[in-house]
Amino acid sequence: MPKAELLRALEQAPCVEGLSQGGREAFFGTHAKLKKDELAARVAAALEGNGYLPDLLVTPVGEGAHELTAAGDEAVAT
Repeated sequence: MPKAELLRALEQAPCVEGLSQGGREAFFGTHAKLKKDELAARVAAALEGNGYLPDLLVTPVGEGAHELTAAGDEAVAT
């Protein structure tokens, strides 16, 4: 992931939620100076157990009605 994407992911970490505006600026300023590998490790640690999934991997919900077919019912039942 690019550093910009890592920093966006870090914005969703629980440790950031309680910071003041100044605290957030200092936090992200410090993290923006890190090399990519170190930043990735810190982001992974901050998001561990959080269930974070990058937008790139999120499948958009299709429009319209969805219906489970008989074959789908069987697949779900097994």
